[in-house]
Amino acid sequence: LPLPADKAEREEELLDRYQFIEKYKKESRQFGAQRRASEGRAAQLALRNLSVNAGFSDVTRLVLRMESKLVENAASCFDWQNVDGVELKIAVDENGKSSLTCRKDGKALKSVPARLKKNEQVISMQEMNKALKDQYSRTKQMLEQAMEDRTPFEVWELRELFKNPVAAPILKPLLVMPEQGDQTKPSVLGFLTESGIEDYDGNLTSVRPEDTLLIAHPFDLYREGHWSEYQKLLFEKQLRQPFKQVFREFYVKLQEELEKEESMLFSGNQIQPQKTVGALRTRRWVADYDDGLQKVYYKENIVARIYAMADWFFPGDIEAPTLEWVV
Repeated sequence: LPLPADKAEREEELLDRYQFIEKYKKESRQFGAQRRASEGRAAQLALRNLSVNAGFSDVTRLVLRMESKLVENAASCFDWQNVDGVELKIAVDENGKSSLTCRKDGKALKSVPARLKKNEQVISMQEMNKALKDQYSRTKQMLEQAMEDRTPFEVWELRELFKNPVAAPILKPLLVMPEQGDQTKPSVLGFLTESGIEDYDGNLTSVRPEDTLLIAHPFDLYREGHWSEYQKLLFEKQLRQPFKQVFREFYVKLQEELEKEESMLFSGNQIQPQKTVGALRTRRWVADYDDGLQKVYYKENIVARIYAMADWFFPGDIEAPTLEWVV
């Protein structure tokens, strides 16, 4: 559908459509794995169409703009608002999580007084607080998927997120690296700051605003050779990452399997089918009647499958099956 010609109306309409698609995707969690996968794919295509329609080069740029717009709309809520003798504001903690706080005569209240529950301004602030909580979840998921999918970001785009009180605490403890060709190991790896990329030893590497960066994957840490130093740094500084990156589990193929498509590394491990499906469905895996558990990487033209003598659709009352191979 065409977007309004007026710039202000266009931005509002874009944000409205973006939030609608995200809500649709979130609500699909209540359904089974296959429907959730198909609805997730539909939401992906909808965002892609919306980004093309709005003139963005790709979906990531649209998402970053919409999330920034959401915070811009909430700007007034970050200051104390007087509502019938009670002051309210949205507070964001050091981890990026928002909450609606209120006080009266300078004293903090545990919750919004019952008499104000139906006040339009209070309802508006509660809705904005919920939108910021959803933004936190979306941003965390987006950056983790960007790590898995090797999604490039320009330096200026990531630095724009530093201005966002919800997104900044998610991004700052993550390791990034410049996008490069198929080299044996990353040339630079570290935390993005306003001055450049800072490594585990405090060394700074300057980057230009138009340079492209990737969220570093454990495979990059493994190749770069200082994985344990970054683990030590996070432990000493008590830095908590929004998702597992530096402390993520990582399994390397056995030497004799390097040229093969299948791996027997996990063979013989017992699993509980329903719990396995439950854990993997959040990682974009789908249970298929014919092929078992599978995950499709559309961009790379790869399908990953896990084989086990298990029924993924019905709870089994026999002994837990064992994994056979991953291909």
